[in-house]
Amino acid sequence: MKPVYPAARELPSYENLLLELIQPHILKVTLNRPKAYNALSHDLVRELTELSQWLVDEYYNIRVVLLYGGDEGKGFCAGLDVKQGLTDYEKTVPGFYHYQIKLGELEMYMSKTPQPWITLIDNVSGGGGFSLAMASDIRVCTKTARFSCFYANVGIGGCDMSSSYFLPRLIGTGRAFEMMLTGNFIDAEEAWNLGLVSKVVEDRAALVPAGLELARVIAAKDPMAVRLTKEAMRANVDSAGFDNALQVENRNQTLMIAHNMNKDASQDDIKKAYKKLARQYHPDLNPNDPDAHRKFQEINEANEVLSDPEKRKKYDQYGENWKHADEFEAQRKQYGQQGGGFGGGFSNGGGTYWSSSGDDGEFSDFFESMFGSRRGGGGRSNHGFRGQDYTAELHLSLMDAAKTHKQVITVNGKNLRITVPAGVANGQTIKLKGQGGPGMNGGPAGDLYITFIIPDDSRFKRVGDDLYLTVPLNLYTAVLGGEQIIGTLDSKVKLKVKPGTQNNTKVRLKGKGFPVYKKEGQFGDLIVTYSIEVPTNLTEKQKDLFREIQSLN
Repeated sequence: MKPVYPAARELPSYENLLLELIQPHILKVTLNRPKAYNALSHDLVRELTELSQWLVDEYYNIRVVLLYGGDEGKGFCAGLDVKQGLTDYEKTVPGFYHYQIKLGELEMYMSKTPQPWITLIDNVSGGGGFSLAMASDIRVCTKTARFSCFYANVGIGGCDMSSSYFLPRLIGTGRAFEMMLTGNFIDAEEAWNLGLVSKVVEDRAALVPAGLELARVIAAKDPMAVRLTKEAMRANVDSAGFDNALQVENRNQTLMIAHNMNKDASQDDIKKAYKKLARQYHPDLNPNDPDAHRKFQEINEANEVLSDPEKRKKYDQYGENWKHADEFEAQRKQYGQQGGGFGGGFSNGGGTYWSSSGDDGEFSDFFESMFGSRRGGGGRSNHGFRGQDYTAELHLSLMDAAKTHKQVITVNGKNLRITVPAGVANGQTIKLKGQGGPGMNGGPAGDLYITFIIPDDSRFKRVGDDLYLTVPLNLYTAVLGGEQIIGTLDSKVKLKVKPGTQNNTKVRLKGKGFPVYKKEGQFGDLIVTYSIEVPTNLTEKQKDLFREIQSLN
């Protein structure tokens, strides 16, 4: 019986975090303090902690978390917000100790979420921001990324916010000592060589797509298997020895067998079947039967595969080619690293092995040879390959992204007519099911993942669903008041200008911003900033009038 999971809850709302379910089961969390370089304020730490606690109950609905520093390019996270200061209580020894505990708890809560965290790092990741990145499970960075513990550079201990725990485990004790004691920065290339990051991409525009590529692979797995894998990895990094590691793994494998009891045989079943068939086809008992000898070899191979969880996993995915699983995975990863888009081709995401046996679901040929068909009959399953996933880029102007429209695109020589929903964001990816490469031997077609690229607009700056517009205002209207015509995305509005309006005055127009993705009739706001123009090339008479006004003050 398939497990019953609770329905997905509404995403929480935070002031310093932007949450977006960008694909099924994949949550993008954007740090939303760009002007402060995403520095860790009291509120930001609290919100990240609360989110981690919330995620614990959503592990089936949300399976992977992408942690992103935002699109403004000021860096992932600059560490603690020193400008915020401390409360009077925090300036005492007990109060500051309490404050430190709260900072450390954030990393602990992140590590205990069932979901893997993939942190996307651009430019600077220093101090507490570096610790935040290390607390995640996978890190992807740009070529411009730089990392530093930094604590020793500001007159405090070189270790803070769990850095002394994570860093030696990630890069080794020797280099960890060097980074902590010197406070020196390392660049992206060195971070890759040390194993601190899993992938280095060209620039910030490639960060989210690279994170999504990893997230989609993880999100497609059984969520309980992912949860137990993360628990085992975390526990065994801390284990006192090999025995403890085995205990955790054995416990998790047992749980997964129980979890998948509807489709997988137990180890006891496998042992009983093996002994029975081995006795039946043993060469000593069948000296003149070459077919029995062949079957005995197959049975031994079956037992080798099915009694080893890792080998069994490979066989259920790749069938009789299970011994080449590592080679196939390496090839798939190679394909996945190739870039592409409309006008420049597409990248092949690699095929996934797919097996079917009618209504019975997935299980191996060896399984059937030892136990027969699940319907009680026998027979072999039909193994095929799922088609390759394709990825591509679709470039849109801001105006195009603001309206729902049809568009014909060509991918791999095939014309597709798609509907682009209003409100899509730069870097957002949508999936077209079954529009990837064709399956082989009866396997299903792969999917097409389209990533939208929306360059900066010459007039409007988009931040989430809000638009920002700078409007020139002549000096006379600013001083005396009047009216100003403002062009919105799709119309014009007349605004009243108050007498004495100052430079950089902001006016918020509710509902005149960008359409909210897949929420018909909802729009962000338009924030207008007045830029007062000082007149030039004045005549002498005009200058005299200004001098007269000046003399009156």
